[in-house]
Amino acid sequence: MDSQPNNSSENTSTNTKDWEKHEFREPKKELTSPEDLEKFKKSSSYKKLMEFFCDLQQSVTSKKISDTPKNEKFEKLSKMLDDFDKWIDETPPIQQPMRFGNKAFRTWHDKIGKVWLY
Repeated sequence: MDSQPNNSSENTSTNTKDWEKHEFREPKKELTSPEDLEKFKKSSSYKKLMEFFCDLQQSVTSKKISDTPKNEKFEKLSKMLDDFDKWIDETPPIQQPMRFGNKAFRTWHDKIGKVWLY
């Protein structure tokens, strides 16, 4: 990573973060084949996602939950993960042939979309 400050004319005083410019859109299935998955694993998005999870893991290693200061964003994330986990229990796998995955996942994913993505 370049340690020199960016003095280009593109660098504005607004200091807008990349995530602040992000526009959310309705999720749709993008990984439909093993080739798609392999392509995703080589993408910068995958790399950033894995770095985020590794950094997140390192940030909490050897720390007690009770020592964590209350944080509204963390509380919302924690509730979201608790809801996802609860919905897994409420949406057990359907007994079916598994050629294309279990259809119960669609139900679980629909619950997420209705509550958390809009």
